[in-house]
Amino acid sequence: MFKTMVLICSLAVPDTCLKFEDTTGLRATKEQCKQRATEMVRLLSKHPLPIPAPYAAGYRCVVGEET
Repeated sequence: MFKTMVLICSLAVPDTCLKFEDTTGLRATKEQCKQRATEMVRLLSKHPLPIPAPYAAGYRCVVGEET
């Protein structure tokens, strides 16, 4: 099971990032985790972020346990 995490960083200000963790549950496969990360980035891009634009986004799928 994989937990999806997304990191969005400002390209204008070094070391200025926001970390988002998926709260909808774990994904069974890395591919499902990657799909969820893509969805999270799409949803986040619809809202203004409290860091200067432009942004770079990345994701990570980590082995996790349900909490």
